[in-house]
Amino acid sequence: MVAVLGVIAYYCNDLATKLQSEEYITSLGTEAQTYLDNNSAEYMKKVQTLSEKITPVITKAFYEQAKKDTPKLTLAMNKERELLMKNVQARLEKQINDQYAKVLTDYETILITEFPKAEDDNIRRRVMANFREAMNRMVK
Repeated sequence: MVAVLGVIAYYCNDLATKLQSEEYITSLGTEAQTYLDNNSAEYMKKVQTLSEKITPVITKAFYEQAKKDTPKLTLAMNKERELLMKNVQARLEKQINDQYAKVLTDYETILITEFPKAEDDNIRRRVMANFREAMNRMVK
């Protein structure tokens, strides 16, 4: 019994060594490639049949899921759009107001330089008030 087990173990070890050898792996790969090349038309026919059978099922399932998800997606997009609009509006207002403040300062300097009568504080205030009113309309 021990001798039989020893022989079986020896042959199993020998077989395992052969199966792990580079030569066997290369020949197995070559054989598989040859088999695939010889039967590729049959495989492609099976792939085509499989594709024809599952495409309608997948299409129907996708369409049904899309019908379920569309209201949720629309609601989520509307919420995000509202948030985006608020953020864009706030950022735009800040940028416009910053630019507006800079333009007012620049305009007051130009006003004093170009129009000597504007050095009078009352006249300058009235001109700047008119300019602010015009700019406020543009900003809105």
